[in-house]
Amino acid sequence: MALDHPEAKVTARVGRSRWLSPIWAIPIVTALIAGFLVLHTWSQRGPTITITFHAAEGIVAGQSQLRYRDVVIGTVQEIALSPDLGHVVMTVRTTRAAEPLLTEHARFWVVKPRLFAGSISGLDTLLSGSYIQIAPALTATGEPERHFTGLEDPPLLTAQEPGRTFRLRADRIGSISLGSPIFYRDLEVGQVMGWDLADMAQSVTIHAFILAPFDRYVREGSRFWNASGVSLRLGAEGVQLQLESVRALLLGGIAFETPEAALTGADVARDTVFRLYASQEAATSAAITRRIPVVSYFTDSITGLAPGAPVTFQGVRIGEVLGYDLVYDPETDRLRVPVRYEIEPERVAGSIHARSRGVLENARLLVHQGMRARLMSANLITGQQQIALEMVENAAPAEIRMEGDVIVMDAGGEVTHALMGEMMLDYARRRGVVGFVLNGAIRDADAFLEMNVPSFAVGVTHRGPYKNGPGEINCHIAIGGMVIMPGDLVLGDADGVVVVPIDDVAEVYERTVAKHTAENKQMDNIKDGTHKPTWFNDALAKAGCELPSES
Repeated sequence: MALDHPEAKVTARVGRSRWLSPIWAIPIVTALIAGFLVLHTWSQRGPTITITFHAAEGIVAGQSQLRYRDVVIGTVQEIALSPDLGHVVMTVRTTRAAEPLLTEHARFWVVKPRLFAGSISGLDTLLSGSYIQIAPALTATGEPERHFTGLEDPPLLTAQEPGRTFRLRADRIGSISLGSPIFYRDLEVGQVMGWDLADMAQSVTIHAFILAPFDRYVREGSRFWNASGVSLRLGAEGVQLQLESVRALLLGGIAFETPEAALTGADVARDTVFRLYASQEAATSAAITRRIPVVSYFTDSITGLAPGAPVTFQGVRIGEVLGYDLVYDPETDRLRVPVRYEIEPERVAGSIHARSRGVLENARLLVHQGMRARLMSANLITGQQQIALEMVENAAPAEIRMEGDVIVMDAGGEVTHALMGEMMLDYARRRGVVGFVLNGAIRDADAFLEMNVPSFAVGVTHRGPYKNGPGEINCHIAIGGMVIMPGDLVLGDADGVVVVPIDDVAEVYERTVAKHTAENKQMDNIKDGTHKPTWFNDALAKAGCELPSES
C-alpha cells in the first residue's frame, strides 16, 4: 500500500532591484581605464612627418627615436627608398609636444659617433643606438611643414646662441673649414658657419658667427685676417714664427682686432661685410689708406733688398719696399736701379696739418732740411737690407721731382690764352708727367696728339701762355663744382674726367667693380632678350606711348 507523501508547493517571488550588482564594477572600471588611455594616447599624438636622408645610417623602424634636448618626441615608424632610389624616406610619428617645432626652418640630422668641426660627438649612441635630432629655427618660426630633408652633418649652432653673424670677403678660402675658430685677443669667440658659392668667380664670402658679448667689439674699423696654420717668415726683422692655436693649426682659423680709435665708432649691423686679409700684417697695412709712391736711385748694390722690406725714418717704420727694376737712362747713357717704395704718412702723428702743402712740396722741404735715402743692413744673420731715411747734416744738394703723375690746373675756364704748349708739354713728359687736366686752353694741339700724353682741356687757342702766373701750386682747387686736392686720383676717358679723393679710392674701387659687374650682367640679359625694363615700359605707358608687342 502506497503511502502518500505530503507535497509542499513553493512559489518564488521575482522582482527587479534598482541597483546593479557589484560584480559589474569590474568591467565598467576596466572600460573607463581603457577609454582614458585611448583618449590620452590620441590627445598626445602629433602629426606624422617624413624626413629624407642620403642613407638610413643605423636608424631602425619601430625603435629609433626623434629627440629634442634629449626628450623623446617621436618614433620612426617606417623606412623606405625614394622613387629614384637615391635616398631613404623615414616616416616619423611625433607627439603633440613636437608640433610647434615642425616648421619649414627646422633641421634634422642623425646622431651617431662622429668627428666633426674638430670635436667628437655622439659617443652615447654606442650603447643606445643612433637617433634623429631636431633643431628648431634659429631666427624665425616659419610656416608649418611635414616633409623635410635631413642634414648629412650636424649644424654648428643648434640653439638660439646670442651673437651676430658677419660676412667676410676673401680672394681664396685657404685652409678655413666649417667650425674653424674665430679669435679676439687670443680668445676663441666664434666660429665659421659656412660660405656662399654664388660669387666665387670673384671672391669667397665666409659667414662668421661671433658670440655675445664679444660681437660688440666688431666696429666699422675692425680688421679680420686668416690665422690658419703656422706663419714662418725670414725677413729684415729676422725669423718670425706665429701660431694662433693648435685648433687653428688643424682646422684653420680667423682672428680680428679693432683699433682703440675705432672702439668708439659706430656699431655695425648683422651681416655687415668685412674684408678678410691673408695675414695680420696685410690687415694692419690695410688700415693705412694713404700711401705716397717714391722712387730712389741707388749706386750701391741692392743685394738683400726684397719687396716688403721696411722703410724707416730715424729708425721708425713709415713704409715698405715695393720692388726694383734695371733700366737704361738715355740721358746719362748708363744703367740705373730705381727702387720703388711707399711712404705711409698716416704713421706720422699730426701729418694731416702739412697735407695742404702737397706731397711734392713737403718732400722738397724735407730734402732741403737734409733728408736722404740710403741702404742699411737690417739683419746681420739674414743679410736683409732696408731703406733708411735719415737727416744728414751739411748734406750735398739733391733734387726731387715727380715721375709718372698727373698735373691738374685751374684757369677758371679761361680760353683767351693757353696754359701750355708743345715745349712745356715735352719738358713735362720727359720729367715723368703722364697727363694734364686743364680748366683752360692749350695750343699746339697736334703736338699733344703726337706725343700721346692724355690731356683734357676746355679749348684750344693760338695765343701763348703767361710766363709768370698768376697762380698757386700744391693747393686745392675747384673745377665744375668738384674740389681737387693734391694727391687725389685722376681718371679720364673720352667722356671726361673723374677725381677721387685719395682716402676714398679703396671704397670707390670696390663699388665700381660691383657696378661694372652688374651692368655687364644687364647687358648680357639685353643681348639674350631676358632683360625686362618694367620701370621704363611703365614710364612710357604713363606718358601715353604705345609699345609694340614682343611677339
